Amino acid sequence: MESFNIPINIIQIFLKVKKPITEFPLFGANKILWTKYSELKGYRYIFIGDDDVEQYLGEHKKFYYDLKYTWQRIDFLRYLVLNKIGGIYIDLDCEPNFDLDLFSLYQKKYIIGSWFNPKRQKYEVGNGIIGCCCGDLHSLIKYCIGETERINSMEVYEVRKARAMLNSTGVRAFKRWCKLEKITYTPEISDYVIDHCSGTWLGKDQFN
Repeated sequence: MESFNIPINIIQIFLKVKKPITEFPLFGANKILWTKYSELKGYRYIFIGDDDVEQYLGEHKKFYYDLKYTWQRIDFLRYLVLNKIGGIYIDLDCEPNFDLDLFSLYQKKYIIGSWFNPKRQKYEVGNGIIGCCCGDLHSLIKYCIGETERINSMEVYEVRKARAMLNSTGVRAFKRWCKLEKITYTPEISDYVIDHCSGTWLGKDQFN
């Protein structure tokens, strides 16, 4: 069976939005769990905070800092990091299943998380879990830059800020890119990672 050799990096990101990570007990607890999981399984755990961002921006530094909202930067940063070093990015809402080896999914080129859409009553592609090799997200980065420029030119998104975020670098833009690339979510990912979908990232702070 073909192996795509996704680097054994587990990557998590927290950028301060007025509150430090200590104000989010779930995030702090899961950070500890993923650190222990990585040590147990022999993976490299990489936690990226505000002081670590610069090394991953490269030619996209200006675009990154020109983004209006922190949440946009969190989304875009995960793509930049994965594209540079490869591995599996995992939201801090998620908890590991210690009984299973996440990197047993190596035979897949992409490891993609999902979320349950209550309106459509089905699972859809999500960007809370993304696994890939170095260089595999060039087209996604380019796509998000184009979508951000398109959205910034439309007055309606000055009011609909959440939609601007979701459709520029967020999950809706990611979902459209996956459709273009004929990529879908990894069905068995829910056995390996417990997604609490707490929504604790969300709030008015991200739009200030």
